[in-house]
Amino acid sequence: MNDEHADRAAAKLLRLQDALRRNYGEATYKTWFSDLMIDDASDDCVTLSTASALRRERLDQQYKHGLMTAVREIYGDASRLLIVMRQALRENSARVAALAPAASPRGVIKGDFETPLRNTARQTFAPPNLQELATPLDARQTFESFAVDASNAVAAAAVRQIFDEAAPRELLYIYGQQGVGKSHLLQSAGNEWLRRHPGSRCLYLTHNNVQTGCVQALMSSTTMTLQRDILSNDLVMMDDIHLLAGKQKTMREVVNLMTAITSSGRQLIVAGELAPGALEKAQILGRLADRLAGGLAVGIAPSDETLRRAVLIKTRDGSDLRCTITDEAIDLVARLFSSSMRECIGAYKQLALVYRDQPVVIGPAEALKALKSRLGA
Repeated sequence: MNDEHADRAAAKLLRLQDALRRNYGEATYKTWFSDLMIDDASDDCVTLSTASALRRERLDQQYKHGLMTAVREIYGDASRLLIVMRQALRENSARVAALAPAASPRGVIKGDFETPLRNTARQTFAPPNLQELATPLDARQTFESFAVDASNAVAAAAVRQIFDEAAPRELLYIYGQQGVGKSHLLQSAGNEWLRRHPGSRCLYLTHNNVQTGCVQALMSSTTMTLQRDILSNDLVMMDDIHLLAGKQKTMREVVNLMTAITSSGRQLIVAGELAPGALEKAQILGRLADRLAGGLAVGIAPSDETLRRAVLIKTRDGSDLRCTITDEAIDLVARLFSSSMRECIGAYKQLALVYRDQPVVIGPAEALKALKSRLGA
């Protein structure tokens, strides 16, 4: 790459970093985007890389649309986005895989199973680092920014109840389909806890955080250390617990962690998509399903247009935009994007991103133009 091309590439990376900081805030940027590099950019596809497998998975699952929006600010014609691990890490993984025993044609692993300790006794595994595993709270996710109606009022009240000194410290399980606001409620609880109890600690873990921590603890024989570190927090939140389905060892360790948390008088809030009665049918460990069903379990129903509109208005009124997004434009977004609250908010964010620095008034026509790609038009 000559100096001119290198300068252009560096300038584009800086623009991408600035866009991500602007769209997500400094805390989220440092946690999930800070090591991103632009590996390749063709006519229609941009490839970004990260050094972390956990980060790559999170970016691909949760932030891909936002990344695509930011990438299109720089590469206007890009229609595809790939997120990969660094080449060096992929090559190292390939070398490790090459040393593993090969599978027989019938799928049976070959190798010396009679003396496994002889081959692995010298291997050491690093214990989990809770600070690295935990997901930082988003300061924008508060009770004030959470719109309440009949679909989520009971769940919101149940979460607020943890701040009642007279209420018992019991496991709280919030369930509902994707995009109804479960994660928002958990993060609101964490932010409110820290506001009310300065100097206290709370811990927000996604299912990826939980799985990675449990696997590392089991491999390094430090499960009690992980438990001790988690118990150093006054409030513990676990999100998307249903995604642990089928991971038996992880779920067994999660049951142990839940028992330790609640037995020590600490507050535990768990969120997932499945009602308690559906957990075991979805390959959730019976003991874990019983634990969740035995606490206070509260569901959130899918949002209607009125709630979506209320959420978008709260989002708009709390934003720093040069453009003016009219109520009519909000109504349009709330009506057209009805699959989930998350989809609706994502559409609004795209609209705001297109016009945010322009001193213009955004009505339904401008909104449709900005959201044409989302609508498949």
